[in-house]
Amino acid sequence: MARDMLDTTISDSRTVSDSPTQVWALWVVANAMGSAAMWALCWQVIPPGYPTGLVLAVAQSIVLSLWLRSSGPWLLGTTFGIALASAATGVVLAVYGPGLVWWRSGLPAGAEGAAITLLPALTFGLVLGVIQWMILRQVSPRAIWWVIASMLGWCASELLHPESILIHYWLDTPLLWHVITDPLSRAMTGLMLGMAYAGPTGLTLAFLLGRRER
Repeated sequence: MARDMLDTTISDSRTVSDSPTQVWALWVVANAMGSAAMWALCWQVIPPGYPTGLVLAVAQSIVLSLWLRSSGPWLLGTTFGIALASAATGVVLAVYGPGLVWWRSGLPAGAEGAAITLLPALTFGLVLGVIQWMILRQVSPRAIWWVIASMLGWCASELLHPESILIHYWLDTPLLWHVITDPLSRAMTGLMLGMAYAGPTGLTLAFLLGRRER
């Protein structure tokens, strides 16, 4: 039984197709709803990655259980990966100083500001992506693409973050975190960020499942 729980090969009894559109759509819905649920419960200012925490791992595992014999490794790996990625992001924040903390506005505009602002998101996406790649590589020899998709997904999510320094500078808008206080507004914010993350990662997942080892 334990061996079955750790089996990440494709299930022969799956009830859904490998249609890229279906894979992508289910992935987007799961991540968007999971992110919305977690953000509705968030009442503190937190770095990127935390809002979708454990809920993200559960939501993704539910979707992958439609194709894999067991989504247990993904649930455990993603939960651990989020914790590790969060720690790595914390190190980046500590090394590069308080200017990188999301609720401060001391970053320069333009390309330099973009690079600095996205650095923690890239770090989070890289660390989590590598952990998840170690699971997906048992399904597809092309799973290394997942690492790149993870980094792109977290960066896309950060670009839409209500405390995004880039939006603050480029569009001359106020930092919005403290304006978004009710659960419904936070849920809608989480929905948007979840969809941003799920866009590139969903496309990659559809590609990997469609070109897996038979």
